[in-house]
Amino acid sequence: MKTENCIVKLLAAFALICGLSLSARAQIGSGWTPDNETYTPQTSSGCTITSISGGFEFHVPSGQGRAEQRGNNLPTNTTNQWQGFATLTSLPAGSTKISMHQVFGPAPSTPDLILDEATGGPTGIEIISLEQGDAFEAAIQVGVQFQLNTIYDPAGNLITIYVNGSQTGTKTPNSGVHYNKYGQYVSLSGTGPATMDWVNVQSWAGGTASGGGGTTVATPTFSPGGGTFSTAQSVSISDSTSGATIHYTTDGSTPTTSSTTYSGPIPVSSGTVTIKAIGAKSGDTTSSVASATYTISSGGGTTVATPSFSPGGGTFSTAQTVTISDSTSGASIRYTTDGSTPSETAGTLYSGPVSISSTTTLKAIAFKSGDTDSSVASATYTISSGGGSEPAPTFSEPTGTYVKEVHTRISDSDANASIFYTTDGSTPTSSSTPNPDHTIEFMSTTTLKSIAIDNGVSSSVTTATYTITP
Repeated sequence: MKTENCIVKLLAAFALICGLSLSARAQIGSGWTPDNETYTPQTSSGCTITSISGGFEFHVPSGQGRAEQRGNNLPTNTTNQWQGFATLTSLPAGSTKISMHQVFGPAPSTPDLILDEATGGPTGIEIISLEQGDAFEAAIQVGVQFQLNTIYDPAGNLITIYVNGSQTGTKTPNSGVHYNKYGQYVSLSGTGPATMDWVNVQSWAGGTASGGGGTTVATPTFSPGGGTFSTAQSVSISDSTSGATIHYTTDGSTPTTSSTTYSGPIPVSSGTVTIKAIGAKSGDTTSSVASATYTISSGGGTTVATPSFSPGGGTFSTAQTVTISDSTSGASIRYTTDGSTPSETAGTLYSGPVSISSTTTLKAIAFKSGDTDSSVASATYTISSGGGSEPAPTFSEPTGTYVKEVHTRISDSDANASIFYTTDGSTPTSSSTPNPDHTIEFMSTTTLKSIAIDNGVSSSVTTATYTITP
C-alpha cells in the first residue's frame, strides 16, 4: 500500500510539472454508453455550490455542513460507472474526515460507500472508507487533481473503486436502489473552511449487468460434484477465467467478494454441506453463483449428542465464561456468537471457555467422523448493567416529520462506548448494526433505536421515529 501511495504521489507531481491534466484519462474498461445522469443540488446553511469551468466548486465554511449534487436512482439491472476529477483546495485545520463521493444504498441505510479525505501525515491525504477502515487507501495532495471512478454492478452485487485509474478496493453493497452523490459533506472535526472542485463528472451504463467494463467471469466448478458419499470428501473448486479469484461459503449463504477466499480443497467429513462459490476478477463482472451439496452417509454410525453449555443461558449481572461440552467421546465442537448457524466448516472450533461480556446468543454443533452431526444447541446470555451507569446515545435530529429525507447522527458522551442501532423496530444489542462515525440518511418513515455499551454495561434504549413526507 505504501508503494502504491508513492506511485500515486509521483504521478500527481509529474502531472503538475508537465502541465498535464488527469482529466485526459479515459473511463475504466470499455463498452460503456453515456446514461445522461442528472443531479439535484443539496446544501445546508452557509454551504455553497458555485459553477466553475467544467464543473462545480463545493464550499463548507466550518464545522458540519454539506454542499453536494445528488444523482438520480441507478437502474437495478445495469452496470454503471461514475467518474469525476477532484481538487481539494483547502482543508479545515485539524480535520480528519470530509466525505467526497458516496454510493448510497436503499433507505433507511447508511451509505454503501463513503470516500473520505483524511490527514495522512507525510504521505499526504488518504482516501478511505468509513465502513472498511483503510480499504481504499490512496495518497492525494491538496491542490493536486485526482481521478475517481466507481463501478456499481447490481448483478454481481459489487462496487469497485479506482483512484487515478488504479483499483484501490471493492465493497459489497446492500441490495436495492442506489444513487451517486458527489461534492463535500459533513466535516467531522477541525475548523473551516473546506473547499473542493469537481470537474468533468460523467457517468455511463453497460447496457446489461454482464456488459460494461469487461467480460463476465466463468462460473466456478466443483470436483467432485455434489452427491451422496459413504466417506469424507475433499472438494476442489476451479475457475476457467485466467486470473480469477474464487470466494465461497459453506453455511448456505450467497457468497460475495468479502466471503472466504478459496486457497485449497475444502474438507467435508460428515452430514450435509452445501458449498456455494463465485469467481471474481478486477475489471470484469463477477460470475454467477455455483452450488453443490455433499451428503456423507453415516455408515452405520450414530448421531452425535447435542452440546451443552455451562452456565446455561439467562440474565447475569457480570460477564460470563461459558464452557461447551459434548457427551459423545471424540466429538469436536464448533460455535458462533453472531447468530449464524455453525457447521463442521463454519464457526469457531471450540478449544476452551467462551467469554461473553454483552448480550449474546451462543450456538454450537458437535460432529464426529462417521457419525451424523448433532442438532444445533442455542442459549442466550443477557448481561445486565449490574447497577452500573452508561449514558444513552443521543440523535442529532429529534422525532418528527421531515420532507423527503432526514440526516441524523448518533453520538454518546462516553467516548469509550460502542454504539449499536436498529431500524426494523427491534431492540438493539451488541449483535445489531454498529455505528461508525457517520451520518445515517432516511428517505422513508423509520423508527431508529440505539444503545451504547461500554465494558459489558449497556445503556437504556434511545428511540426516535422519523416520519418522511413527499
